[in-house]
Amino acid sequence: MKIIETNFAFKSLAPLGQVTDIVIHHVAGQSTAAAIHQQHLGQGWAGIGYHFFVDDAGQIFRGRPLNALGAHVLSQNAGKIGVCLNGNLEVRRPTDAQIGSLIWLLGVLRQWHPKAKVRGHKEFMATNCPGKFVSIQEILKMMEGEELRYNRVDEIPAGDLRNTIQKLIGMGILRGNEKGDLDLSMDMIRILVINDRAGTYDGAAKAVG
Repeated sequence: MKIIETNFAFKSLAPLGQVTDIVIHHVAGQSTAAAIHQQHLGQGWAGIGYHFFVDDAGQIFRGRPLNALGAHVLSQNAGKIGVCLNGNLEVRRPTDAQIGSLIWLLGVLRQWHPKAKVRGHKEFMATNCPGKFVSIQEILKMMEGEELRYNRVDEIPAGDLRNTIQKLIGMGILRGNEKGDLDLSMDMIRILVINDRAGTYDGAAKAVG
């Protein structure tokens, strides 16, 4: 895996300072690194405000130089590396290619800045970014090579995934253990969603498992 050099021309840039955080964003639409660069120039900025951009195919594009102050967290950019994912991740999950590339990129950045914390944009200001389908907890688990397990419905990313599990619990098809823990992996949840979309559980009322 590699970082694609864009060689964007920037106006004057300030130094980033000591890195404390790696902040995840989403475009909230469809775009490209080049289009964002032009958009931000048009806003009077030095150029693209993110340090990296990951498209749907998982390609990683260089944005601002890594030692330059970004423009992605309002009035709080010092020490923060900005990584932006393409797409509106408030309405869909990142592609598998995006997640794979993001995990690789975060691993590289953490090697360079081991004390940096991975956070979502919404941890710093009132915004939905990087979208309800991006779970920082899940990303951190994948970075550590651990399989994330979901024990409660509210731990599952909102949307179709959570809706299906709530439906199956309500129908009595899905139950937790004696403690009420669901103990579901993301792969298991996705299989249940696929089966639900195929109508596998329609009309069923008998508990399983």
